[in-house]
Amino acid sequence: MYKRGAGPLIIDDKCLSCGRCTVACSYGALADKIEFLPLVKLLKDEEGLVFAAAAPSIAGQFGDEVTVAQLRTAFKLMGFEDMVEVALFADIL
Repeated sequence: MYKRGAGPLIIDDKCLSCGRCTVACSYGALADKIEFLPLVKLLKDEEGLVFAAAAPSIAGQFGDEVTVAQLRTAFKLMGFEDMVEVALFADIL
């Protein structure tokens, strides 16, 4: 694997499917298909609702320019029903 202008390039005939590239990538450009593909399937499935569960720390992940409301909108545009903050449910329990 190496970085190029269009993003990371994985050389398939050398890939062992070990997943180490997802941890090693300093750009965070790779997601493990074991986690990502089931999520995509859930988002495309019209029979159930999928909620994004966000920790309170999500507000600081993107800097002062991005609000929690903008993140909620982004999740909805990706196909999530809505975003819930896990701290709310921790308080309820």
